[in-house]
Amino acid sequence: MSIEDFFDHTCTIYHLTTEKTEIGYGITSGETKAYKVSADIEQQKCHFHVKSDDMRLVQSEPYRAIEGTVKLSLPDGVDIRINDKVIWEDTGLCYRAGLPRRIRGHHITAILYRMDGHKGAI
Repeated sequence: MSIEDFFDHTCTIYHLTTEKTEIGYGITSGETKAYKVSADIEQQKCHFHVKSDDMRLVQSEPYRAIEGTVKLSLPDGVDIRINDKVIWEDTGLCYRAGLPRRIRGHHITAILYRMDGHKGAI
């Protein structure tokens, strides 16, 4: 069994970008942070480590939401950054990446925090 067999899920990664907002007449109102409309990395092999005690169902209006954290493992060299948006392709759930850590030059891990919305929601 190789490390490639470990990466049994796929995800899509969107980098957080900074954009200057112009309000007209050459005046900018500052910088805004937003995710790109198109993905930076698609169909990336990965592994989501899900433990039931890290997730919880929260009743809110108008529907219930899943909150919690998930650990993500990626092959070494994948460009994932803090606050990137990660979509788990199998479930369509959106997450925000915490600080990525390179593990012994072997793979990358990051804690993901659940975001509202599903695939397609930016």
